[in-house]
Amino acid sequence: MSDYNKQYYARNHERELEHAKKWAEQNKERRRETNRDWRARNKKRVRANLKARQARKPERATEIRKRCALNQRLKRKGMSLGEYNAMLAGQGGRCAIYGSSKTGTSMDWHIDYDHRTSRVRGLLCHFCNVALGLVRGDVSILRKMIAYLES
Repeated sequence: MSDYNKQYYARNHERELEHAKKWAEQNKERRRETNRDWRARNKKRVRANLKARQARKPERATEIRKRCALNQRLKRKGMSLGEYNAMLAGQGGRCAIYGSSKTGTSMDWHIDYDHRTSRVRGLLCHFCNVALGLVRGDVSILRKMIAYLES
């Protein structure tokens, strides 16, 4: 960059920023395509930049991975993040079965649903989710287990 350009940008910094924002707003799709193409051509560079960011802020990388995993699970169950948060608030921030306020693992709450109808029933801690999975959601097995425990 020439000295003239450097001086020009120094004098007109705010105006140039405003112009760039305006252009970006008017050309969203074009920017998306250009960025997508650049990332496709520079996969190694993109990966290296990602690893460097993750190394600088590992707690942020963990937070992003958890959020992405949650979003993928919500998408598979046909739920939005708003519906998930509303359901959790409706349960008082606790497991729908056990009432624990902790998830039981470092993961978020498990989304329990009826495997026949795909209807979401509630949010469960890890242990309740595993227990339901082990009995395959069969009420008769649960009754037999209760009878066994009471004997």
